[in-house]
Amino acid sequence: MLKLQRQVLPTLQQVVAPRHLAAQHIQSRTIFQMWNGWMRAVWNRVDSSRLEMVGKDRLAAEWLLKLGGAVEMNLPPSGSKWYRNYNGLPWLGETNRGGKPNKEAQLLKVEAKGIEITDSGLTHLQGLSFVNEVTLNDTEFITNAAVETLASLHACNKIDLRGTSLNDLEALLKLPALSELVVDPNAVSEALQEQFKARGVAVITR
Repeated sequence: MLKLQRQVLPTLQQVVAPRHLAAQHIQSRTIFQMWNGWMRAVWNRVDSSRLEMVGKDRLAAEWLLKLGGAVEMNLPPSGSKWYRNYNGLPWLGETNRGGKPNKEAQLLKVEAKGIEITDSGLTHLQGLSFVNEVTLNDTEFITNAAVETLASLHACNKIDLRGTSLNDLEALLKLPALSELVVDPNAVSEALQEQFKARGVAVITR
């Protein structure tokens, strides 16, 4: 004689709870993304009052360091030096006790690898006179709109854009000092590579 196996039906709570938890997870993730986006915008905002106090080069260096980047600066009387920590930046009189920041600062090199800089944040570099090298690797929040800022760096001789989405780089042809452009494969068309070559710019794909 066959025995009928008892069928255990799930309760309403067992059916609804997983769906409810999934909805909560999606809502929490959305809120986190919104919060993260807002914070990213705040950290990339140009502080006009701070700009007036410390000057463009120093402000750009502070912005990058706060986001986790690195800079080489010429800061009298310390001279040229790499900085990888915001608190390591010297102040006037080499003290953080009451001294005003040095407005004689010269930003020389920019290194941004895997940090959350944006197109608007990159305008900190707009028109800086002494920047000679820019490295933007794996920076997912910058777009082709950032090329306009890079094209304003007339003293820049090397730009490294590996790991970015930038592929509309024609504006960089007008940089008089540019000698080396490092990009991902296929980021620059063969025709544009020839134009860079004609201007003495080596296009390196890695």
